[in-house]
Amino acid sequence: MSRRSLPKYFKPLQIEAIVAAAQAALDRASTKVKRRAAWRDLVMLQTLRYAGLRISELCHVRIEDLDLSDPNDPEIQVKHGKGDKDRNVPIGSKLLPILIEWIGERKAGLVFPGRGERPLCSRTFQRRLPALARAAGFVVSKENKANPHRLRHTFATSYLKANKNLREVQELLGHSSLQTTAIYLHTDQEELKRGVDRL
Repeated sequence: MSRRSLPKYFKPLQIEAIVAAAQAALDRASTKVKRRAAWRDLVMLQTLRYAGLRISELCHVRIEDLDLSDPNDPEIQVKHGKGDKDRNVPIGSKLLPILIEWIGERKAGLVFPGRGERPLCSRTFQRRLPALARAAGFVVSKENKANPHRLRHTFATSYLKANKNLREVQELLGHSSLQTTAIYLHTDQEELKRGVDRL
């Protein structure tokens, strides 16, 4: 029986470097159009990092799906996720001001609109993320990908390390089976080293 490979995720210093690269791209943007695109990339990066959505889910989130009425309990309602399932994902304190600033005065419509009224094509961000990762010094290859799903793995791994609750991760990610979520029950080399150092 073949063993399922462990999900790859960005370590804290790596994700911070990618966020810094996205912010630098925004700071360098020379036109209104380029600035808007760079800002969108930064907000999408942070939303995937802090909410763990699939990129297809993120591209279809509407402002009406955001419950920001209670600042102590804001949520994203993910509609028709994988398996046509709905779920609510809490918006953490780090993500909330980022989304509020991005939405601005808009009251309805897609959070990340593409052309016209259509959702942004997921490939747009799928192409941008490796470029941001390379700008951050991350070596991107076929074996070492920088893609939106790796951000989802990063979210799940970080949440599990902080909260130690696999069922909560299952609910947040929208997995049908706890067995699917169980792939995050892994330890990384940093944790192993800390354990050895305590001997």
